[in-house]
Amino acid sequence: MLGTAIQHVEALFSRRFLLAGFFPWLLFGAANVLVYDLAWRPAPVLLPAWLAAPAGTQAVVLAAVLVATAAVAFVTAPLLPLLRAVLEGRVRRRGRAGRLLEALRVERRHDLQNVEKELRQLRRACLALPGRHEAALARLRAAAEAGAGSGREHPASLAEAQAAVEAMWAGGSDAERLLEEAVGKAERAAWRNDARASPTLEDLFGEFRRASLSLGHWAERELVLRYDQRQTFFAQNDLAATRIGNIAAATRAYALLRYNISLDFFWPRLRTIISGHEAISEALDQAETHLSFLVLTFFLILVFAIVWSVVPVLALGPLPLFVGVAVAGPAAAWCWLALVAQAEVALGQLVRSALDLHRHELLQALRVGVPRRHEDERRLWGILREALAHGERDLPVLRRPVGS
Repeated sequence: MLGTAIQHVEALFSRRFLLAGFFPWLLFGAANVLVYDLAWRPAPVLLPAWLAAPAGTQAVVLAAVLVATAAVAFVTAPLLPLLRAVLEGRVRRRGRAGRLLEALRVERRHDLQNVEKELRQLRRACLALPGRHEAALARLRAAAEAGAGSGREHPASLAEAQAAVEAMWAGGSDAERLLEEAVGKAERAAWRNDARASPTLEDLFGEFRRASLSLGHWAERELVLRYDQRQTFFAQNDLAATRIGNIAAATRAYALLRYNISLDFFWPRLRTIISGHEAISEALDQAETHLSFLVLTFFLILVFAIVWSVVPVLALGPLPLFVGVAVAGPAAAWCWLALVAQAEVALGQLVRSALDLHRHELLQALRVGVPRRHEDERRLWGILREALAHGERDLPVLRRPVGS
């Protein structure tokens, strides 16, 4: 019965409306009914009454619930951009809310400073590693030449150097420090052993050369990874109060700094152009639906937690229910907020790809030629923004594309 009813609802509404609006409200209503019955045990009311009703009555009640849920979802759908703006911290900054946002912004500034510090350390490491490793290998060669022909043998020092090399390869992120220690032990072993008579020393030198190259590549990969994270989670010149706000600002900054495109202004137009490309359009639809579902569900979790933390106390309901909701509600909201942030990241990456691949199609759709040089294209997007915002007659240069 429920499956048939949902199929009828799906025939009337789009899949995005169902996933991002209808189902969150349906789950919210079902959770409230369950908790309501649990709160007034041993005499639950709603579910037993519905189950005991005739089949026709059950169908009518279920249809009424689905219609009411669809109506609520349809009416509240325009609130989704406002809810996203709240999560991004783009709200009025007055009174207590303003002070809270400022405190959050200070915390985000500390996060950004830590990220920048790690980036500076990695840059210095990438520049210094080749010279440091070359100097260490030079010391090893000098020690081996000094010990060559001496006929000395010191197995304990060789075993100690080999153990240090094994620890170095298993050191993970601490491999740089362990490499320095292993080089020192190998240097002492080279002084105490005849390199010509000890193939173990030559093997150790080969291990150090490979380790030096591996660490250099690791540092470069880490630098690229951290830089990508910096570009994903923080804008260049716009620090928001929340993590989600900084992710969204980073996407807008990518469009503005790379192409001089105002994403808030041009994205609705570009989204229409992209709808003609099935693969990326479907991916964007899924990402936007996923984000909308998570945003709405997050606020419904907050409402649910607040209501059912207060109602049992006012109505003298069971204390375990109050304690359970008061503890589990904020924890669930916190975890859900992390999911919202990841969904924002996924959508931002797709928006970047759409800009890189399809922005010229928007110029062509607006009957504006595509400039040959990147600098001319950046200038054209600024002119186009002013023309569309204030009227084409104000900027007739649009009919003579820049740099075309």
